[in-house]
Parts: sequence; C-alpha cells; structure tokens
Amino acid sequence: MLDAVSGGAPGDLGGPAPLPPGGLAAMVGRDPGRLRVGVLAHAPDHAPQVADEVREAVLDTARILERLGHEVEEAYPARMLEPRCLEAFFDALSVTAAQSVEALTRELGEEPGPDDLDPVTWLWVRRGREITGLELADALVWQNGLRAAMAHWWQGFDLLLSPVFATPPGPVGWPWREPDGLQKSVDVLTFTAPFNTTGRPAIAVPAALTESGEPSASSRRRPTDGRTCWCPWPRCWRRSAPGRHIGPRFPGREDVALLGGVVQSARARR
Repeated sequence: MLDAVSGGAPGDLGGPAPLPPGGLAAMVGRDPGRLRVGVLAHAPDHAPQVADEVREAVLDTARILERLGHEVEEAYPARMLEPRCLEAFFDALSVTAAQSVEALTRELGEEPGPDDLDPVTWLWVRRGREITGLELADALVWQNGLRAAMAHWWQGFDLLLSPVFATPPGPVGWPWREPDGLQKSVDVLTFTAPFNTTGRPAIAVPAALTESGEPSASSRRRPTDGRTCWCPWPRCWRRSAPGRHIGPRFPGREDVALLGGVVQSARARR
C-alpha cells in the first residue's frame, strides 16, 4: 500500500525522495541494522499523565528492541513537550478549520447548522474565527522552530518510541460522553500533535493488551532524510513481542497486489 500511494500530488513543485530499488515492499523483513532508539514514556506536567499500563507497554517494547540488539536510551526532543507545542498546533489548525467552513459556506450558499458538524469541529472553528493574524503568525513561527529542533534531535537518533495516547483506549464515543469531552479531545494529542506539525513519518503498533482486552499502542517515529529505513523493524519487533498476534485481519497477498495495481494505474492515468 505504501508503494501504491507514495509520490507527489499533481501540481507539486517538489516531491519526496525516490523509493528504494524494488519499492518499500522489498524492504520488509530486511535487517535494519543496529538502530539508536530514544524512549519517551512520560508526559509533561501540564498534560494528562501517562497511565501505568501504557508506560509499561512502552518500556516493555523498549526492552524488546534492546534484546534485538538496538541501542536504547531515554531521550527525546525536549521541545515537543513544551506547553506551546499543543497551543500552536491548536491555533494553526483552528484557522484551517474555520477557513474550510467558510469555503463550504460559499459553495453551499449557507453556513452549516449546529448539527451539521461534530462538536469538536465547531470548537476548532470558533477558535479559528477568534484568533488574530498576529497570533497565527506567532504560532507558525513557533512551529518552524519546532521543526528545526526535531530535525536536530534526529541527527543522532533513528527512532523515537513513545505512547500514542497517555491513557488506554476508551469506548467508542469517548470522550464526547464526558462533561469535559471537548477539552479531552485536544489533551490527548500530546504525543501526536508534534508529528502532525512536522510531518515526520510515524507508525502506531499495538504493543500490549489492557485488562479488558483492548490493544494499547505505542508509536515509533523516524527521521525524514532517508538515513534509516523503518520498514523492516516492525516485523522484527513483532516476531519478538508478546503481543505480536494483536491486530486486524488483512486481505491475502493477491488482494493487496490487485488493490496496489489499481491505485498505481489510476495515478499513472492522472
């Protein structure tokens, strides 16, 4: 699938680095070599704290990677845990949400009603309409600094291991059923917003099961300069991980190949 959807979009002035010979699929199962892995298993003081079972899932995964021969240590880009990180993300994305609703309104001839958009969408739209141009510029400048800081950290590391969310997965509909659900929907982005901001590749892997049987995910991020290929190592990890059976059922190889061919053909025609 990654091979099928890789590449630039029509009209792009630039594009991503070319795929390796044979594509990404040819790299599955290949020895990634010894990687330097940073581990982040805690949240900043201003954010919801990492639950014990989530922290243990991250640390268990770190121990597995260490047994596989990788260099593992507690390390992470410090700037991603600053309070301004989530604030700047929220401000910048809120303006985008508001602009999208304005464009939709012009197209439809009327503004969407209260029930036409999810409550969280209206939360972002309201903030986007309130923010000033100076506040938006300040957020964008801070995000540029974050991108530079993250790139600097990855000059010495190949992967970052962290939780995806600080808490185990909630039921379908969470957190909307709780009184402060809208705020919680923003708070849970502590570990993901920095990578939405920078665009760095990331993968969420079900690392363990909670007591009630839901998968608890940890996330791995890699640099974007092509120094290290991240494709092989999840397979190596799953061979050694106690939760390697966790995950959805996937179609057979022939189905995936057919789907990939359809997507590739469509892109070639476009």
